[in-house]
Amino acid sequence: KTHTLFKTRFPELLDDINYQVVTFGRWSGELLHETKDGRNLVIQSWWLAEKNEKDEIIGVLESNIDITERTEAQEKLAQSNQKITEILGSIQDAFYLIDKDWNIVYINKQLALRLGKKTEDLKGKNYWKMSSIIGQQDLAEEKLFLYIADLQQQITDLQQQIDMLVQRLGMHTQLSPTGQERS
Repeated sequence: KTHTLFKTRFPELLDDINYQVVTFGRWSGELLHETKDGRNLVIQSWWLAEKNEKDEIIGVLESNIDITERTEAQEKLAQSNQKITEILGSIQDAFYLIDKDWNIVYINKQLALRLGKKTEDLKGKNYWKMSSIIGQQDLAEEKLFLYIADLQQQITDLQQQIDMLVQRLGMHTQLSPTGQERS
């Protein structure tokens, strides 16, 4: 039997698995197989009862896929996410992260406390639709801050374009964003 050959470890008793195959005609789950060199493999396994015309089980079709790499990658991702969560949780200032659609994907305890809400009540909410939670003044301040940051980026971009143009023209004097001459 393959179970003996691979020193299979089952997620539940083999009798319980066989009961499910007999009763429901199928079973699926993750198994651990041990290779000849002692490595453990995580196997996604599906068992399907093969029945005759009298509805009697005459065999079991077993299909297995090695998912060891996927499982290890998922574990590493979970560890990485845990580390990121710990780092973000250690930030003492009110802090949040949003995705490209302005949905809050992370909010720390400090900001949730400031808003008088639980972090789980705020996570997943769209930032711009939260004026009742954040308050009109905070929302207006945030929009103003974003507008100023955008203007600063535009000024920086324009300055870079001016610098490149001045370089192409062979000039040595440039203007700063305030209009003052700089060398």
